[in-house]
Amino acid sequence: MNIKLYEEAVRLLENKKDFALATVITRDGSTPRASGAKMIIRDDGSILGTIGGGSLEATVMTKAAAVLKEGKSRIEEFHLNIKDLDSLGMICGGDLEVLVDYIDSSNPEYLEMYRTTLTFYKQKKTSYLVTLIPSEETEYKPKKQFVMLEDGSIPGVKVADADVFASFVSKGVSYKIANYGQNKRAILEAINIPHRVFIFGAGHVGEKLGWILNFVDFPVTILDDRPEYANPQRFPYADVKVVDSFEKPLDMLDIDRYSFIVIVTRGHVHDGTVLACSLKTDAGYIGMIGSRRKRDGIYQRLLSSGCTADDLKRVYAPIGIPIGDETPEEIAVSIAAQLIKVRSEME
Repeated sequence: MNIKLYEEAVRLLENKKDFALATVITRDGSTPRASGAKMIIRDDGSILGTIGGGSLEATVMTKAAAVLKEGKSRIEEFHLNIKDLDSLGMICGGDLEVLVDYIDSSNPEYLEMYRTTLTFYKQKKTSYLVTLIPSEETEYKPKKQFVMLEDGSIPGVKVADADVFASFVSKGVSYKIANYGQNKRAILEAINIPHRVFIFGAGHVGEKLGWILNFVDFPVTILDDRPEYANPQRFPYADVKVVDSFEKPLDMLDIDRYSFIVIVTRGHVHDGTVLACSLKTDAGYIGMIGSRRKRDGIYQRLLSSGCTADDLKRVYAPIGIPIGDETPEEIAVSIAAQLIKVRSEME
């Protein structure tokens, strides 16, 4: 879930602005984006998000203009064979369906639904956005989108066929096209948990990593004991905390199994301290920068102080994906790639 899309949906609806929401429903072959990819098309033609770029996306934007004018959702099918690839200027092949959904700002249910979606996201509640797909046999009815909790309940509304959707939710799907009734389909999408990254160290690597993570939709918290480094001027997008020491900074943080901890303190001086504290949390990811020799030295000290080998198996060290990185910028790319991979595996 791209949280920025849902925040923009709320902003537009609060300002009484209609918009179109394009969603890749299904794909077959090497299409540009996976099922579930989304893009908002505003009434002025501007967009947020992407469903693959190129002429395919431009075509969908043109269809969205018609959707906004007519006030009626539609499904567009694309068969990207050799001829279509040439005409659309694409290099990927395959078939895909795109739902271009009309979001009516005069219908208060939309604003309520998107606000609920954001609330559950921020509260880290496991929930699902359900979108009923129009077809020749069925027309959209009021409440064509709703939010379902993992127990199958739907806050504030009664929905036909809710038991069918609940059966898929109970299986913990992240994205699913659910068939229900006769010739009816619905999209079930998990509202993903905000995987906050806690970066211990505001030096060169921490700075570059923070910027990259912000671009790929990770909330970021920066921690350092140097106010000249850890400050809003260097990290305007992040939650910045200046700590007195690295002995107990994790005590003041809300760290859970969805949290990521990145350890890049200056000169590696405090890496072992932060790692020892991190292993006492439920963090879903713990990564530490440095060589294998440095890692092994820290591990030996932790083992001698009561840490177990199973504890250390949780740690990604050396941190990042091996890409031959050397500069702070390259190291940041390596780490960010690993975080993206782990996040996708969690969802």
